[in-house]
Amino acid sequence: MGFSFDLDFKIIFDDGYESIYKIAFPFMQKYGFTGLVFPVVSYIGRMNDWGVTFGSIIKAIHLNSTEIKSLVDEGWEIGSHGLTHTAITALSNKELKFELHEAGFRRYYLTRSRLYNTTIFTMD
Repeated sequence: MGFSFDLDFKIIFDDGYESIYKIAFPFMQKYGFTGLVFPVVSYIGRMNDWGVTFGSIIKAIHLNSTEIKSLVDEGWEIGSHGLTHTAITALSNKELKFELHEAGFRRYYLTRSRLYNTTIFTMD
């Protein structure tokens, strides 16, 4: 009886912060793991402007396009966390379509604070 690497789980990273590339990526690469990142499209390469606190850090820079491409080249998957980091339940159908389309809606979509409605499952 041995350990199998044929496990059905994903290690996911919310918002697409630069620390994923600088800290998690080398560590996971060392042990043969990949991840799934959900960047916020309009914040790629930018500082966030929402109130998140990581200890004493209030603002954080997001992955840039070169870092994202490097992750993909190493087998990581990229999902979508939307265009603007807006709670999708606060959007009209028209706004939701724009948010998903402009964010490059992908196989995986991570909603903010686990908030969603059934509309997202029927969007084309």
